[in-house]
Amino acid sequence: MVQLSQLVPSNYLVEKEKFFHDHDYNPQFEYAQPIDPSFLVHYGTPDSALLQKSRQLIEFNIEYRKEQIARRSDAMQYSQAEVQRLTQNYLATLDITDRYEIVWSKEAITRCTIAKNHITFRIGADFSPETLQGILDHELGTHALRRINDEKQPWHDHRKKFELSNHLITEEGLATVHKYLSKPRSLLYGAALKYVAVGIAQKHSFAQTWKQLQIFYESEEKLWNTVFRAKRGLSDASKPGGYTKDIVYFQGAYEVLGWLAQHDFDPTKLYVGRISVVDVERAWELRTADPQLPTLFLDNPAAYRDKIKSIIHENQFSW
Repeated sequence: MVQLSQLVPSNYLVEKEKFFHDHDYNPQFEYAQPIDPSFLVHYGTPDSALLQKSRQLIEFNIEYRKEQIARRSDAMQYSQAEVQRLTQNYLATLDITDRYEIVWSKEAITRCTIAKNHITFRIGADFSPETLQGILDHELGTHALRRINDEKQPWHDHRKKFELSNHLITEEGLATVHKYLSKPRSLLYGAALKYVAVGIAQKHSFAQTWKQLQIFYESEEKLWNTVFRAKRGLSDASKPGGYTKDIVYFQGAYEVLGWLAQHDFDPTKLYVGRISVVDVERAWELRTADPQLPTLFLDNPAAYRDKIKSIIHENQFSW
């Protein structure tokens, strides 16, 4: 299996500089080893109906992006010490303080990532109260607890034996939804934008993908990151195609919200382990331990249900 680190070209910075000098140029990426084309579409390709939904969402809400940027620039920012303290408090509320070490890194690519035993924050990243709460609900309230619950179940480390589906779409979908619980607006704009980017990249070159997405970005750096993520894995970026993993956030959120709408907006069964929505009912019957649930639900189930309904309404989802 190809590792994500292998999708970073050895000449990444050189090709990035060439492209920023000429936006008609299509990067020619070099990788340490050949990338199997089948790996690039391991998570599937964009569904036409979801592609239409995601495109409509971003096209009808371009002003939302500007609102987001303005809100971020005006927001109070936590210091590193405050982020450390609030993360430790969150871990304590879940009673998993001993499980996770908090790490700070200058080399981290994203603001926050979680592994089996540590959570890593990027030094120098911005963390407003709203942003940090969303990150903690996403990483600890969702990913960490689903992992911990999974470790108590009979299928842990035996997924093939139990014929379980890939859980990533549900995993990232639920985490994406939970990231919006603390936000005043719940438009899945970023996830939809990634979905559209993958859809365009599957049919167009790097330069063409860039030009079609330009209208949605204020920052060329962020636009580069989106287009590169959708085209990575290709040596010749003038060709259509690329890595499709970024579809999992919007697709997953759509599927999870549909599941919640059909199950009284109660996420309990989704926390039985690292399970796809298609396997949830069977896994629930096979469980040998009841799941630990997050405070984001337990503290106020009625508020949780209302917010999920609001997310569905704001994104105009139906099934």
